[in-house]
Amino acid sequence: MTSSRYTVYSSDIFLKDMKRFIKKKRFTKLKQDMEDFKNDYLVTGNFKGSIITEIDSNLLYKVRMANKTINVGQSNGFRIVYHVDYNTKTVVLHTIYYKKEENLSDDEIIKIVELYTS
Repeated sequence: MTSSRYTVYSSDIFLKDMKRFIKKKRFTKLKQDMEDFKNDYLVTGNFKGSIITEIDSNLLYKVRMANKTINVGQSNGFRIVYHVDYNTKTVVLHTIYYKKEENLSDDEIIKIVELYTS
């Protein structure tokens, strides 16, 4: 972890996933929750979550985020997958999914990231 500021980008897949969830009435606070997460953790370099794999000496993370709209904890909330490039001080948000609707394996997540990075 470092005190340097990171620039956060969103992949097309992430933006599509966010749009789909925001359209659902039960996820009304997701946009603000995501902004809070980006500002509190990603921009500041305070990365959290499980490391899925290493890509070119950079790390791919999966982190839990609570669904505050319906007040469920992190275990039944969202999963956010992001990649940190320490050399360029950038973070790429790859996908977000709702644990109660789907559960992606690490291999499936890696395939999603490979689609974006290829």
